[in-house]
Amino acid sequence: MKAFKTALCLFLVLVLSLFALRPDAIEKSIVTLKREIAQSAERAKTTSPDLLKQVEDPTEINAIAEIKSMSVGKDGVTLSDTGENDFYREASPDEIVSLTDSDDIGFVPDEILVMFYPGVPFIKKLSLINEIGGTVTGYTAILNKYQIKLSEEKSFDDLCALADELTARDEVALASCNMAYKFYETAVPDDPWLDPGGTYDVTYGWNEDRPSGGNWWLEVTDTVSAWDNVKYCSDITVGVIDSGFETEHEDLAGKISFPSKRFERLNIPTSHGTHVAGIIAAKANNKKGITGICQTAKLLCVDWSPEKGQYWSTDERIFTAFVSLVTHGAKVINLSLGATSGFDPGNAFFWDIGVRFESAFYSFVIARLLDLGYDFLVVQSAGNGDKNDEICDSRYNGTFCGISQKTAFPGLGKAKKQDVLDRVVIAGSITQAHNGKHFYQSSFSNIGDGVSICAPGSSVYSCTTIENGSYTWLSGTSMAAPVVTGIAAMTWSANPSLSGADVKHIITDTANTKYDAIVYYNDGYDQYVYPVINADLSVKAALRLRGIDDETTETTSDDETTTDTLIDPKSLSPERSAEYDPDSVYNTISDMETVEKYRHEIGV
Repeated sequence: MKAFKTALCLFLVLVLSLFALRPDAIEKSIVTLKREIAQSAERAKTTSPDLLKQVEDPTEINAIAEIKSMSVGKDGVTLSDTGENDFYREASPDEIVSLTDSDDIGFVPDEILVMFYPGVPFIKKLSLINEIGGTVTGYTAILNKYQIKLSEEKSFDDLCALADELTARDEVALASCNMAYKFYETAVPDDPWLDPGGTYDVTYGWNEDRPSGGNWWLEVTDTVSAWDNVKYCSDITVGVIDSGFETEHEDLAGKISFPSKRFERLNIPTSHGTHVAGIIAAKANNKKGITGICQTAKLLCVDWSPEKGQYWSTDERIFTAFVSLVTHGAKVINLSLGATSGFDPGNAFFWDIGVRFESAFYSFVIARLLDLGYDFLVVQSAGNGDKNDEICDSRYNGTFCGISQKTAFPGLGKAKKQDVLDRVVIAGSITQAHNGKHFYQSSFSNIGDGVSICAPGSSVYSCTTIENGSYTWLSGTSMAAPVVTGIAAMTWSANPSLSGADVKHIITDTANTKYDAIVYYNDGYDQYVYPVINADLSVKAALRLRGIDDETTETTSDDETTTDTLIDPKSLSPERSAEYDPDSVYNTISDMETVEKYRHEIGV
């Protein structure tokens, strides 16, 4: 028996090595190979029903390790930093095929991603990969996922059909096309309102009853009041997938780390990633710059876009970053990125197919990680409109945005569809009427049933690169997402016994919010009214579940009622009405979008 086990192990290692590195040789002897695999499997079953399971793990580990060592560094194959033997191949831009002439959505024509169910014998995996004429170019152990390069390119329809056919097989949990998008940073710098050297106070003071100035995003969310409970908060790791981070920034030095030395080497500082990091966790009370929301947060960061500008990004790139952050301890993960800037409503059919694959893929990833005992919350920006600069449904923003009751696919593990949905928060952006607390969804902010909560995203003052003056204003749902992330992290740190689902429920529960934001700028979307996240009420709700009850929670004062508004007051509940200044110069401008342009609040 021992000799047979050893022989079978060596045979399988040889088979996979030849298969991965010599597809031409395998192709020539495909009939013989199939027969030998079948005979070996049959002999194993005759000898012992449990033999295959006994030899599966060491055989697979050894074979994958050998393929990785021979493949990494060749033809786009790189380490994924998600596990000891994990690796993936990233397609070059000229390999990606656009689905339409005008859209920024495409696919890799000779690749398919296959995730097997746990316990599937290695021989079965090899047999399936061999059957479709593929070779292994990527592997993620924690998800039992193989990236498979096919022997020839296929049309998108043929790949979709193959993915559906493979998913229907008993051993396969999910098969998916390797979709590709041109992702965009969802904000760009606006003209600053002051010398970045800090010679002019941009806060106009601190007053949560009258949010204004560069710190309005902290005031409107009652984050200042929430800081009264920092003494109850513990350390928490927050993951950020963004363009690069300025690690030597005076407000971020010592706050940022990376999942691996490789990710650290890939980091190239940019204004966008640094701005997002500052919103979440810029140092407090250091007499420099600004204060981030979650003062106990440690940032674990991945630069997903080392190259500047737009470019194709396949599922493999962001997926790898996400899994790395979760497995390295991140509890809340922020993604201020999206694909809707390339979305053409005239070609929605192709995007709907892309949403189907992406939603199934990422929901399965969430479910698998939950099954393995990880718990987390993902916050992604809703996106800033389509390629025509019109707002659209947030589900077209890619990655986690498309996951819904209809599209979520958890597989057959312990985690169910609702468990997946409870780990995803999509953040929209709000702007405010001048010097008051009347809020609208920013003119650039996408809408839809998938949007979970809104947060300040217009004219947010935070960190930037040292080269650009260290501090600046940015606008976009990219800024709203880290506000939500920071508050979610502070809420979780106030009660570490909570689950990710608990945290989502707390921060999106209207009982823990004070204001609503309606769509004002876009006709036909007035049915979307979202609550505005509130740090103080969320943290206090988490503390109450911990047995700490603060009876000093402030309630809405009498002078916060609306007497003159630009909207139908029936669209807001009475307790959420807010003060608005009818004599403001901004109120005299008939085109409200001009208000945001005037105040440097257009996100792109």
